Amino acid sequence: MTHILSDRELQRLTGSSNPEIQRQVLTENRIPYVTRRDRKVVVTWEMVNQAKLNQVQSVTLGTAGGASINLPEGFNLAAAAGR
Repeated sequence: MTHILSDRELQRLTGSSNPEIQRQVLTENRIPYVTRRDRKVVVTWEMVNQAKLNQVQSVTLGTAGGASINLPEGFNLAAAAGR
């Protein structure tokens, strides 16, 4: 089952509680998201993990052109995903 990030998790991931800034950060990091009618951002852990895996694979394969993974300081993606 795919789990949707809580408001707190999304705020920690993006560094902001502002939906516009959240969308900007997610877009910059190539993490897909859905915007609800009330303008709230919805992201699943699967979306986050897949986007980060794709970035790591691109860097490992040397095709990212210097791309980097930019998570907020202290954010442990594996721990946040329950691993």
